[in-house]
Amino acid sequence: MRTPNATASSSNPPEAKKDTSDMEQLDQWDRPPDWIMFLRRHIWKFAVVFGIVMLTGLRPFLIHRPPAPEIMSTLPEVQLVDENGQSFSRASMREKVWIVGFIFTRCPTVCPRVTQAMVEMQEMVRRAKLDDRVSLLSVTVDPEYDTPRILHEYANKVGVQLSNWHFVGGSTLAIREFVSKGFMLDVGQKRSIEGESTFDISHSTKLALVDAEGNVRGYFSTEDGPEEQERLFQSLFPVIRLASKDH
Repeated sequence: MRTPNATASSSNPPEAKKDTSDMEQLDQWDRPPDWIMFLRRHIWKFAVVFGIVMLTGLRPFLIHRPPAPEIMSTLPEVQLVDENGQSFSRASMREKVWIVGFIFTRCPTVCPRVTQAMVEMQEMVRRAKLDDRVSLLSVTVDPEYDTPRILHEYANKVGVQLSNWHFVGGSTLAIREFVSKGFMLDVGQKRSIEGESTFDISHSTKLALVDAEGNVRGYFSTEDGPEEQERLFQSLFPVIRLASKDH
């Protein structure tokens, strides 16, 4: 004999299934698309990649690049002669940045320090792989004695690499014009050193920075040690960039 409760319970399951089906359909409509769910799970990865890309793209604009030093003077067009007996002039200096020092081979006082500072600068240039953009130039202030042969022997004695380093002389008039008019520096007369059989010629012990157009961009002491050498080295880069833009 059937009871009313039994009849009611037998009719509930279809209604429950229908309700469950409706809820599943509602859940499917409420649930975000799969691609949104994927983004939600991996959003931090996309954020990291996006940040890296943005920083890489903006880096050139965020880096502070100091401008090239102002032009202080311009080298005159005079004819000099290098250690190989080849003609050397302002035109020979185009397309490269130059570190210039002033010496003479019989100098008993300051010239060894100037040359040593240039040797160290050449090594810094070499380590930075700037040999093809930066050259060095030693200008003798005793051109009557410092012939191309003497200059070449001096370079070998010091042990410099002549691949990007030149030693130049010429006539006394040409050297004095090159130094005084081009670099705005004085060159003294020969004077005997008291109590010795040697002589000296007063001249600047600073190193000059010259751009690829023959413009003097700065002077740097050889007496202040590594700090001044580093200052000269860092000053090379804006002048190199300037040369790259011009060519």
